[in-house]
Amino acid sequence: MILHATASSCTENAYSSSADLAQSLLNQKRGKIKGQKPEDSIFNYGCLHFNLGPLIWDAEDAVKEGDGDRLIRVWKFLTLLFCLNEANKYALAGLCVQASIVGLLISKDAHIFKWNRFAGLQEGHGTRISRDLRLEQHNKIAKGDIRAMGAQNINDKSMVELSKPEGAILIEKIILGT
Repeated sequence: MILHATASSCTENAYSSSADLAQSLLNQKRGKIKGQKPEDSIFNYGCLHFNLGPLIWDAEDAVKEGDGDRLIRVWKFLTLLFCLNEANKYALAGLCVQASIVGLLISKDAHIFKWNRFAGLQEGHGTRISRDLRLEQHNKIAKGDIRAMGAQNINDKSMVELSKPEGAILIEKIILGT
């Protein structure tokens, strides 16, 4: 993947390859750039978005299209960036994803792991969402229903009864916008 800055002022920070970008990030983190002007945080923020923005857009598009292979490729690159920026927990999560696909899971389970990261309520291209977002939508509806019941009516039996029709209600609220 070749990343280029799109603004003319960022051309001096354009990277010819992902390895150049990774090395530059590592050097900035360690403070090894000599003769560098005083840090301009707004300029750096803009250049970061020009350089990493397409990667994030690619990840979002992979989720919308339900493209597991492309999302795994994005995760590989993000894992490298997390390691270079000492974001160890995110880097470890990326390594766990890669290890699961490459060797920890049997091929059938690895295939399911790769392609079972999306949920779709509508038909068509670009209509899928991540399963985490879908779970958040379920939680939001459930919390609203619990508040509507009132504090005196909350018990285990009412919670079980309340959760049964949740899937149909969620589909109606998302598709119909009610």
